[in-house]
Amino acid sequence: GILNYTDNLTDDISLTLIAGASIQHQQYGVGVSVSSGNDGKLFYANEFNFQNLPTNVQVNSALSSRVEKQALFGNAVIGFKDYLFLDIAGRNDYASTLALTGNESYFYPSYGVSAIISQMVTLPQAISFFKVRASAASVGNEVPFNRINPQNTVTAAGAVNRNTQKPFTDLKPELIETTEFGIDLRFLNNKIGVDLALYNIKSTDQFLSLSAPSGSGYTTYFVNAGEIVNKGIEMSLTGRIIEKQNLSWTSTFNFTKNTNEVVSIHPDISGLGTGGGDAVQSRFVAGGSIGDMYIRMHKRDTQGRILLDDNGTPLSTDHELAGNAEPDFSIGWANNFTIGDRLTAGFIINGKFGGEVYSHTETMLNGFGVSARSGAARDAGSISVNAATESSGAAVSSADPVKWYTALGDRNGIGEPYIYDRTNIRLTQLSIGYNLDTSSLGIPIEAANISLIGNNLLYSAEAPFDPEVAM
Repeated sequence: GILNYTDNLTDDISLTLIAGASIQHQQYGVGVSVSSGNDGKLFYANEFNFQNLPTNVQVNSALSSRVEKQALFGNAVIGFKDYLFLDIAGRNDYASTLALTGNESYFYPSYGVSAIISQMVTLPQAISFFKVRASAASVGNEVPFNRINPQNTVTAAGAVNRNTQKPFTDLKPELIETTEFGIDLRFLNNKIGVDLALYNIKSTDQFLSLSAPSGSGYTTYFVNAGEIVNKGIEMSLTGRIIEKQNLSWTSTFNFTKNTNEVVSIHPDISGLGTGGGDAVQSRFVAGGSIGDMYIRMHKRDTQGRILLDDNGTPLSTDHELAGNAEPDFSIGWANNFTIGDRLTAGFIINGKFGGEVYSHTETMLNGFGVSARSGAARDAGSISVNAATESSGAAVSSADPVKWYTALGDRNGIGEPYIYDRTNIRLTQLSIGYNLDTSSLGIPIEAANISLIGNNLLYSAEAPFDPEVAM
């Protein structure tokens, strides 16, 4: 439930209060699971009850998750002369997944202040509106179900399935703290607008899993650790370029740039795997960034030549940092047109610049020798390389295609040749529409529109594939 209160304390000061409470109860995977013993046959067909199950069929009660979160929250907004506002909010959560820790109740506040400068002072006539804002907020996140004090379970066969996860009775919720500064500027009677925001987001006390020490009686345990910082800028430029009776054109240009750093993880963790496969891996490493890719690279000598073993097979390094999948910055350009009273059109162009992608498809095709590249090398009888034999240092200018692509392909090969620039520009959407004159159709519909919309129609990229698909 939510309560609202609004009042003008004086002619200049306004007050808005909001208070409320909420409860969320979620459960899934609740029920009964039945094994497929006796080839799934019942004693008697179409009689669906437990007593009709053969005795070799195992029946289990199932519960994947049962979580309840209760919350109290409030918000106060104090306004002064409709141009200066102070916003204070707070929320206290009570999470069932944190029961027994003493931290099941946690509070997180937020603060914000905004000022409409164009109403406070006289600005040049070209400036229609000028607003500045600043805010600081924190958010707490609970942990998944059954992590605090997991219990032994009983199997359908009557055996005890012993828990191997160490209880975590001093667990704390993850905390995300955000600060933001921004401005909103509009010019020429609001025909042109600029919105700029700078932000800093810090995540701490993250929920991490570690391997338990040998002999402890457990296989895993959890810790609160780690700090990740994101910093960035978001800018939006809008314009009403054409405003005529039979033609209008509005345009919006967006620019975003985000940098992140894994400041720390945990003293017992040198790196934390977050996905990937054999050839390419994604890891959190202190000092690194989210999206870092680790790949087996060519082993090279001091001259930069690729090193081969005595059989002419390329040698590889262990997984090394090869790049980051996140772009350096992104842009978007949206345009909408109105022609006459009926016809509408629009298009959206998006671009991402920087970052790297990896083509696992190419590794597999080369490894199996079914790519055009490997076929051409076999037809030629060799492949030109700038290499050297590791044991002797002798220069090598050509290599056997089968040995070369076997080492560079398949699931666990050298991935260096398959790293590409993620930069791409695309026509994300193109649309055209027609507003029907419903008044002349004699139907009980106030408005109707027929539109033709195409998505992801064209793109240009340095990679030989769509880098937004192969990530």
